[in-house]
Parts: sequence; C-alpha cells; structure tokens
Amino acid sequence: MSDSVLSIKKLQVSIQSRDGSVNEITKDVSLELHEHEFVSIVGPSGSGKTTLLRAASGLRPPSGGEVIFDQKPITDVPRGLAIVFQEYNKSLFPWLTIGKHVAMGVATVDAEMSYNYTQ
Repeated sequence: MSDSVLSIKKLQVSIQSRDGSVNEITKDVSLELHEHEFVSIVGPSGSGKTTLLRAASGLRPPSGGEVIFDQKPITDVPRGLAIVFQEYNKSLFPWLTIGKHVAMGVATVDAEMSYNYTQ
C-alpha cells in the first residue's frame, strides 16, 4: 500500500486540572490513513474524539507521540485544513445558505492565493 497521508503514533493528550492533577484525554492512540480512505471516529461523549481531531490537525499540541501529515510532522495547522466541529452553530452564519458558506470559503482561498501571488 502507498505511504500514509496521515500517521498518528502513540498520541497522548493530557490536561492539568485546577487542583494540579493530570487527566489523560487520549493515551497511545495510533492509526494510519491512506489516500481515498474514509474513516469515522466514534465513541461516547467525553471519550476524546474531538481532542484527537484537534491534536491530529495541529490545533492542540500533543503531550506525547507524533502526528505526521503528508510525510511531515504536524507542528502547526496545515494550510488548506478544514474542520467543522460539533459546535457548527458557532462557526456558521444562520442567514446564509450552504452554497453561500462554501462560496465564502472559496473566495477566501482565492483572495489568499491572489495575495501570495502578488508578493
């Protein structure tokens, strides 16, 4: 099989509580995703699904392990990343249609590409 597009190796995310105790949100999570694969992350509320996605996308640094995207370690949010979390009502404009939301994203990318091209 071809090289993985996303590789997560022994990912660990811990948070420190106000009382100083450390809570492990994810521990030793490993997976490899290849081109054209479709994967669902399923689990009960509070099981670490969103934390895993945040760490895999560079939105939250892991406490341990590593995340490799396109053969490069994730140290920041990769260009072109798009994620819509459960709280989509906080990230969408309710007065816009789905098409207008998508068009707004395309316009933003076009503007960034134009800006980078003129630099």
